[in-house]
Amino acid sequence: MRPVDLLRLLLLAAIWGSSFLFMRLVAPALGPLLTAELRVLLAGLALFAWFRATGTDLGLRAHWRFFVIVGTVNSGVPFALFAYAALHIPAAYSAVLNATAPLFGVICAAVWLRERVTPARVAGLALGIAGVAVMVGVGPVQPTPQVLLAVGAGLAAPLCYGLAATYIKLHGAGIRPGAV
Repeated sequence: MRPVDLLRLLLLAAIWGSSFLFMRLVAPALGPLLTAELRVLLAGLALFAWFRATGTDLGLRAHWRFFVIVGTVNSGVPFALFAYAALHIPAAYSAVLNATAPLFGVICAAVWLRERVTPARVAGLALGIAGVAVMVGVGPVQPTPQVLLAVGAGLAAPLCYGLAATYIKLHGAGIRPGAV
């Protein structure tokens, strides 16, 4: 890996990781839905500007239904669920719950795409989740009903990512990956 690629990877990790801290700070003030809407709006504006600047044709007219489904399941709903979770659990817990996304991806692919779940995959998933937990330093939290509901929301969000990835694989043929 080139040093510039490593720097990009670290920057991307910092951006993604900071979103949980952002939600933890903003969601109590704005509420989970407005927090999620602002995240989607800001990301949408940035992507729109990028595609306009590069002259990229997304094929919105031809594939708008696909984009609405993917945008809702892969961004809108998970962002709202994580913003709700941020009201009741620490940001570190949200990061660990987000680390279950590959697990849900494997489960969804096994169910709808008939992909095999191998012991090596299961071990890799478990190590990845444990690694994230160790890195963020997860500590004890009282298991109140609100906390348990927040954990449920925090698990439903990465489930949405797994569903969206499977949907993209099933229905995204002919759509430019950059547009997705």
